[in-house]
Amino acid sequence: MKKIVLASVFALGISLIAAPTFAAGILLPFGGKITTVVPGAVCSDGKPPFTITPAGLSAVGPFGGTASALIGFPTEVIAPGIWILGLYLPTPLPICFTTTVPPVPVFAMPVYVIGTSKTPSL
Repeated sequence: MKKIVLASVFALGISLIAAPTFAAGILLPFGGKITTVVPGAVCSDGKPPFTITPAGLSAVGPFGGTASALIGFPTEVIAPGIWILGLYLPTPLPICFTTTVPPVPVFAMPVYVIGTSKTPSL
């Protein structure tokens, strides 16, 4: 019971210090292997929206607009085959856009990345 309470307090704390979008809702845990990235679209963080094969109970996606908890690694690698772990807001928002002219909104669930199986090269 104590672990559940601590995990809840931690998740609430993260949601309060993360981007204002996250503070508006409850974050849920997610994790799994990235299966696809949406070609021709880019999110507010400059990365493409992606879908995952969940390693537990979570949505498949699309996810996008990543914020990072990786100190010193603000740009995670988002590519098929990489494992990802984090928290997501279960409400799809228009945070991604196509690269066409004019851009078309692509709805994705915002994520707060805790870690990936690959960090960028420095």
